[in-house]
Amino acid sequence: MNTTDARVLAILAPGGQLTLDQIAKDAGISVRRVKRSVQSLTRTGMVWDNVGMHRDACSITPGGACFAATRRGRAVLDAPPAAS
Repeated sequence: MNTTDARVLAILAPGGQLTLDQIAKDAGISVRRVKRSVQSLTRTGMVWDNVGMHRDACSITPGGACFAATRRGRAVLDAPPAAS
């Protein structure tokens, strides 16, 4: 998991659906990087992509939430903020 993946997963960890635009704004990174990260996290089973009827919306999976709740997960998700 890279820093971008960690930021994206940390933003999704509280639950609910967010659009790629919302995640990008919160993480301070481009939508393109968020999209690549969501694709990667979807392949690993940590994130659901295109949830419900919202195109470009995603949310954390139960597996991703379990990872985020572990000691290792909390350490990984304590990603540094984006550089300005």
